[in-house]
Amino acid sequence: FWLVLSAVLCGAAVVIHGSASYDRGYATARAEGDAALLNLQLQHSNELAKIAEDNLLQFQQQVTRANQAEARFLSAQDQFTALQQQLSERIAHVSTQYRPAPGASPVPAPRFVVTCGWLRDYNHALGADLPSPAACRT
Repeated sequence: FWLVLSAVLCGAAVVIHGSASYDRGYATARAEGDAALLNLQLQHSNELAKIAEDNLLQFQQQVTRANQAEARFLSAQDQFTALQQQLSERIAHVSTQYRPAPGASPVPAPRFVVTCGWLRDYNHALGADLPSPAACRT
């Protein structure tokens, strides 16, 4: 009887010890897994923060470039408007009459027709040796 009782007690002690060891191992593994998961989540959040910071920097650089381009565009537009104003003021001073000789009374300016010969001579006077247009070669 004592032999059976000691065998049962020994078996129970082994089972209890095995169960406790299993529980301890499970708890250790779970703690290590939770720590590894937390470390991975921290690493991912750091990477996401770095990416967000880089994106913000790129966005700010794009905004700066866009503002500079807009300033250049508005400056060019102002220059164009000023030039257009100057040209419209000059056009108002163009006369449609001319004096054929000093002291003569003004007469209406004849209609100016650009012919191929005139264009060739004008280009030659400017020093541009351009070929005649196809319409003038006939």
